[in-house]
Amino acid sequence: MRRIAGISAILVLAIALSFFNHRGIAPSDEYLYSFHAWQITTGDFELSPSAFHNRFGQLLPMAFFIWLFGGHPYVLTLWSLLSFLLLLVGLWVLLRKKGSWLPWAAIGLIALNPSLLRLAADVSHDLVATAFSTLAVF
Repeated sequence: MRRIAGISAILVLAIALSFFNHRGIAPSDEYLYSFHAWQITTGDFELSPSAFHNRFGQLLPMAFFIWLFGGHPYVLTLWSLLSFLLLLVGLWVLLRKKGSWLPWAAIGLIALNPSLLRLAADVSHDLVATAFSTLAVF
């Protein structure tokens, strides 16, 4: 029970810090990802020969959340935030057998990392790729 309370506290802290770090959707790549995800939900998306246009690992989950909750800026960054939380929980599960303090120190430091908090509050594929590639290595 103490473990669940501890990891829940760190996850709530990460969500709160990500929430306060949210700046909206910038008019560049983030806007294009959001626009393409919106096009998928409306059925207007067209395939392109550009690899940067067809990033379905980012677009399909965003399209699902847009379909489910609407197009609010916080909904658009939900996939990045969930990837950040998956990274924290995954590392905690992987490191809990190494010692009593190591998993807490690792996810505590990662949860307070400013660059990861910035990516968790952004529409970006960087944190999604980081979370899944880190968990794939272990």
